[in-house]
Amino acid sequence: MRAKVTITKDIKDIPEFLIETIFESRTALSALCRKRFDCLDMDRLAAQISEYRLGLSDIDATLEDVQSMLSGYQAAIHGHPSDAEQEPADEEV
Repeated sequence: MRAKVTITKDIKDIPEFLIETIFESRTALSALCRKRFDCLDMDRLAAQISEYRLGLSDIDATLEDVQSMLSGYQAAIHGHPSDAEQEPADEEV
């Protein structure tokens, strides 16, 4: 079961956190790539493929989270104001 959680970090710590998370995903992917499949036992092979796919799904979800956090970080850095905070555009009459 997966649950969505929110974390709070100091803005200066976010790049390092994102990089660490990416490297953890990379390590997990490398570990998956080293797994061997038992092609002689079809039942075992089916279970291994399922485990492999679950691992890939976890890595994908983590990278999706990183991408979302990166978008939020960029918005915070570049100071994208909400629509309510934007000044009205000058109109020509």
